Amino acid sequence: MTVSPRAFNGRFITISVTLIIVGLLIYMLVGRLGREMDNLERTHFELRLAELKSALLLKQLEIRTRGFKGNLKRLNGANPMQWIKGWPTDLPAYYRGEFELSRAEGVKGYWVYDPKQQVIAYLPNAIQNFELTASGEWTSPTTTTPRKAAGTRWLKYQVKVYMDGSKLESLALEFVP
Repeated sequence: MTVSPRAFNGRFITISVTLIIVGLLIYMLVGRLGREMDNLERTHFELRLAELKSALLLKQLEIRTRGFKGNLKRLNGANPMQWIKGWPTDLPAYYRGEFELSRAEGVKGYWVYDPKQQVIAYLPNAIQNFELTASGEWTSPTTTTPRKAAGTRWLKYQVKVYMDGSKLESLALEFVP
């Protein structure tokens, strides 16, 4: 049986078109997977930030109910990870410990505490995907003035103590630009 050159031409075109379509689908899939990974990282960041704020609220309630020995002002710049259940033996998987931010390497996607600057900080895997308001909150699509976090590598937050005379008014986790 003889195969005509024309039949081979048709197969070549079919294979070429199929490969182009498969290549385009793979390209679209990789782009979509990248966006989903960015969304996952932002979701984890928001969850951990909310967890830290909850730890501050619990510490505030504990101080109000049980009292606090010593100067409350010492809590300014404290490590809020110490107030999460399990400290210090059972550290959360997303927390790498205490490092100076200038020396912390290989911690992308993790939280660290810098005792020198007294900040808890997060280093995103892709900083260009993090848009924050001036207060360090994640921007919503309706926010009109997002601040690209590209100017700073680290997203830093600090524990602040607000007093009303000698009485604790509140503990807050504030964004440090």
